[in-house]
Amino acid sequence: MEDLTHMMEESFYAKKLYFSYSSLKRLMYSPGSFYNHYVLLQREDRMDSHLVQGKVIHCLMLEENHFNDYFVVSPTKLPEGNNKLIVDKMFSLYTLESDKQSLADYETDIIEFLKEINLHQSLKTDEQRLDKVLIEQNISYFEFLKMKGDKNIVDAETLEYCLRSKDLLLGNKQIAELLGRGKEQTDTFKIYNEMSLSMELEKAFPFGLKGIIDNIVVDADNKRIYINDLKTTNRSIVDFKDTVEVFNYWMQAAVYLRLVLDFFKEFINDSWVIKFNFIVIDNNQQVYAFEVSKSTMLEWLGRLNNSLRQGLYHYENRDYNLPYDFARGKVYL
Repeated sequence: MEDLTHMMEESFYAKKLYFSYSSLKRLMYSPGSFYNHYVLLQREDRMDSHLVQGKVIHCLMLEENHFNDYFVVSPTKLPEGNNKLIVDKMFSLYTLESDKQSLADYETDIIEFLKEINLHQSLKTDEQRLDKVLIEQNISYFEFLKMKGDKNIVDAETLEYCLRSKDLLLGNKQIAELLGRGKEQTDTFKIYNEMSLSMELEKAFPFGLKGIIDNIVVDADNKRIYINDLKTTNRSIVDFKDTVEVFNYWMQAAVYLRLVLDFFKEFINDSWVIKFNFIVIDNNQQVYAFEVSKSTMLEWLGRLNNSLRQGLYHYENRDYNLPYDFARGKVYL
């Protein structure tokens, strides 16, 4: 096992690393999780319902023509919570060659998994426990998983909500203008959606940065660039300033700004105005475009540089046990 770990680590270090916002954030808060996910490739990514919802709205707003490439719509409402967890776990055991082709064929596995997650254990018999799981919604979901391939599943109710959200966002005149909607693209006016960028950093850093930016609008006539990131939140827009800190969206904004400045460096100069906006729709379907001020962005860029220096410590020392300040014994109560 140690040999395999060593091989995985050497393979990771043999390739140039490009930090995304999410990977750098993970390294800052849980180096061990970063190591498992990116070095050992022990990934446990889950697409929870609220994440699927955000992904659908992104697609409808920015890549509507590709919706069918990424999603398949379920005719019935998807299970939630433990029911979804159980069916997803059983489907992870499914293969085309297996004798087990329906959810009911996994009775033994279901019972064992219920014990593992301590669910329905107050019931007296396994038959009663199975009755809680082998319901029509779960059975239909299992069958749908067999057909979906690599696409994400979205139910009709969620799709309807996301379509309403799209209409609300694009119905907002300010937001539509920020995204460049209704304007014809020319040699001097360009709109880039879901643009994948990467860049090298200063020589002191053996790694770079990368990201996929939701929307960039370049208006050369007026020397303006708008960088727009669409956010869905389960909280109110009133709380979005706090959300920026909780989820480290400040780091994402700083990374995206650096990527855009690097990509257009041969094209722009100090006379250009570059603005970053978080375009937000909240749990009450309230919409608002939060413009990041110049002073705030300068602060965020400074914080990003500090995070990169911390990342350099972990990367060069191959130390992924504790976050930076803890690793250096600099945390006191």
